[in-house]
Amino acid sequence: EFGPEQLPYAFVLVALTAGAFIFIYTRFEKKARLNLLIAGTTIASITTMFVFWGAFHINLNYGWLYYAFYIWVAIFGVISATQFWLLANYVFNAREAKRLFGFIGAGGISGAIFGGYLTNFLASWIGTVNLLVISMAFMLICLGLLRIIWRASARKNYMDRLEHQKRFSGSDDSQSPIRAVLNSPHLTYISVIILVSVIVANLVDYQFNSIASEYIADEDRLTAFFGFWFSNLSIASLIIQLFVTSRALSIMGVTPSLLFLPLGILIGAAAMLFNPALWSAILIKVSDGAFKQSINKASVELLFMPVPAQVKNRAKAFIDVFIDNLATGAGGLLLILMTILLGFTVSRISILVIALTVIWIYMIFKVRREYLHLFARAITRRNIDLESQTLNLQDSSIFESVIRALESNNNRQVLYILNLLGDVKDERLGPYYKKLIDHPSDDVRLAVLKLICEHGGVEITEQAKKMTVTPNQEIQIESMRYLYLKSGNEPDSLTGYLNHDKYHVQAAAMMTIAEEYKRNKQFRKKFDIVELFESRLDVYRHSSFDIKTRELMRATGAKFIGTAGEKRLHPYLKRLLQDNSPVVVRAAIWAVGEARCTEYLPDLLTNLGKFKTRKAAREALANFGEDVIHRLAKTLADENTNREIRLAIPRTLSMIDSQESVNVLLGNLSLEDLQLRHLAVKSLNRLRNRFKSLKFDRKSIFNAISDEINYYYRVTIFLSYRDDASASKVEDSAGFFAPYGPEKAHLLLEKALKERLSFSLERVFRLLGLVYSSRDIFNAYNSINSDKKYLRANAVEFLDNLLDPGLRKYIIPTVEAATTRDLILLSEKLFGMKIPAPDESIKLILQCKDNWLKTCAIFLAAESKRDDTVIFIDKLKENPDPVVRETVDYALNRLNIHK
Repeated sequence: EFGPEQLPYAFVLVALTAGAFIFIYTRFEKKARLNLLIAGTTIASITTMFVFWGAFHINLNYGWLYYAFYIWVAIFGVISATQFWLLANYVFNAREAKRLFGFIGAGGISGAIFGGYLTNFLASWIGTVNLLVISMAFMLICLGLLRIIWRASARKNYMDRLEHQKRFSGSDDSQSPIRAVLNSPHLTYISVIILVSVIVANLVDYQFNSIASEYIADEDRLTAFFGFWFSNLSIASLIIQLFVTSRALSIMGVTPSLLFLPLGILIGAAAMLFNPALWSAILIKVSDGAFKQSINKASVELLFMPVPAQVKNRAKAFIDVFIDNLATGAGGLLLILMTILLGFTVSRISILVIALTVIWIYMIFKVRREYLHLFARAITRRNIDLESQTLNLQDSSIFESVIRALESNNNRQVLYILNLLGDVKDERLGPYYKKLIDHPSDDVRLAVLKLICEHGGVEITEQAKKMTVTPNQEIQIESMRYLYLKSGNEPDSLTGYLNHDKYHVQAAAMMTIAEEYKRNKQFRKKFDIVELFESRLDVYRHSSFDIKTRELMRATGAKFIGTAGEKRLHPYLKRLLQDNSPVVVRAAIWAVGEARCTEYLPDLLTNLGKFKTRKAAREALANFGEDVIHRLAKTLADENTNREIRLAIPRTLSMIDSQESVNVLLGNLSLEDLQLRHLAVKSLNRLRNRFKSLKFDRKSIFNAISDEINYYYRVTIFLSYRDDASASKVEDSAGFFAPYGPEKAHLLLEKALKERLSFSLERVFRLLGLVYSSRDIFNAYNSINSDKKYLRANAVEFLDNLLDPGLRKYIIPTVEAATTRDLILLSEKLFGMKIPAPDESIKLILQCKDNWLKTCAIFLAAESKRDDTVIFIDKLKENPDPVVRETVDYALNRLNIHK
């Protein structure tokens, strides 16, 4: 009716109308459930088709009607596809989407091919206008399919994800789609990618049409040429969709797959720039047409997978409709500017195509980072962290806020403010501190006492005297310190409490003296600390005191030595370390660590092996810092050392901020003792989280992950021992009166094997947490162990995009395996491990290095009357593990083998 020269103006009208449409659409979207929104839009589309059909049928030749129809077709095509992919986002999880979106997208391409042929066949038969009736029929079929799909799977997934997002994301339902896009870097990058790609597509389309029209003058031949290439492009797109898309997404990931289209266009644009011939026009159009609706479409849809549900529903329609059509309008304006105003030739338009394509590729790399970040958030529950604050009390509003907080009934809030006031000296706070001295919380009173002792200026003598007899020793010590400072640093103000009738007051007085002795050089000149200690020690040796009192004072004596820091007192620690009371020994251990007495290191190591003193020994050894690491490493490597001591060393190393701690633990990741290996990995995690400056060698960690995965699958093949048919026969032959029965023995071994696999997988993820964000890896691990399918899929998709290819090859199949049988088959596929027959698996377990697995296998052999295992069991009679030896004796007796 109007000619192709009007197309750029139609593009601009489409963009303007799309803006108005998306404004109305989002109003409905906020209130309507997804299935109702799609159904309503579909019914509205059918109604609109009917109106247009009626108008054209009665030959209403209004010029604006053709524009209206053109604009409606543009918006309808986009919104229908948008809603379809939005629905698909809730039918499939991230992992299923990556595998299936390529195949599903082939349906759209097949529809384009079929629609073209159907149009060619029906147009001459029923007339062009009546094709709208056929379209209405197909849309009615879609309504029925929507109902089936929604009930079958989409409804539950949609509601689950919406509930999950409401619970953890706190999304604002009132947020406009424009604000949702602008507030999300991920959605902003997607918008820019779509904007640029549509503009480039319009420029490419113009170049292709112009070159073709120039080379093919005959109208019929030109029509045939377009028909031939458009059909070929649809077929090429279908082939890529069926045979390339899913494989590319699985192997390369989402964001690398987005590069196919722009790189293809870049090559075609370069060819067009230097040789504007028909073949170069075909090349650039083939690059655009073959990849756009296949691999690029599936990849773009996958980018929306981690977007929160409420945001996705609004933003996707906004991007697909408004941004797409805005880009169409922008493309029309650019063509008008370049061809009419600037006089660009067709080949020179390639300069702009190349420039825009470079921006497009850059944005793909930007969106990759946000895609990973969003998936990390999708598997993480929100945590609230208090931010550090700086208090400027000269600001009256801040001062008033502080006062309100100090007067609050919320103990945590009061403590938080008191901690912030540690470096703030302000006389106006004095009256409020004085009130808080009588606070019911010991923690609050202690914090206030420390502030008063630090800054002074508050009179609390009477309250301090009362608090010297409180049961809380820390409060006693600070109270006595206040009284000492108030007296003008007179030692007598402290020594007077040494003869108090309550022994815990005497103990507090000794500790106050020790702290002041360590802190104040002038105090040392006035006080003979050794004489005081020896006199008090003599007093509490007297048998007239009860056991608890003597224990309290011996423990106080030990802490006194550690706090005072007087080397002349160190010899007394030897006797205290050998005390019969764990309370006294723990105090002595603390003192050794506080004073860093290297002569007592053997005593600390010995106490690492004792349950009641282990924690104190760890902390004391950690106080020595780097000086003790070599000694700990040597003890850890010594297999003749008490195993309980060795087991406590990794945790001890994790408390020492030193690169040497990391190196020692990394060197022990290949230990055959699984418990020690597990503790070494956990300790490395603690070091990573506590001390941010430490370095973790990637090569060593990757090697450890490789070894761990290899171990995982070596254990996996042991699971092939279970043959359900043979197991039932064995159970029958064992007899009703068997002591335990083979079934219980089977369950015991199976449980042991699965526990080994579980701990091994945990170690793999802990090791990954040393290389990647430990928080993200931790959340991914928790999601993989979740019973919610979509959380597991999100976690796997996150890992698939995060991990190095060498790790991804082994880890992704492992976490995706649905059954034990899948894992067993993977052991053969990934590592070439030979899967043993069930009869052979027990024999292999009996020969492994894991004593607990051997114990379970021996027990199963005994209960199942496996005579063929006797030769292997007999070899274990001298095993160093007493549990193994005891089980061997039991098995040989059950199998009637005389020793």
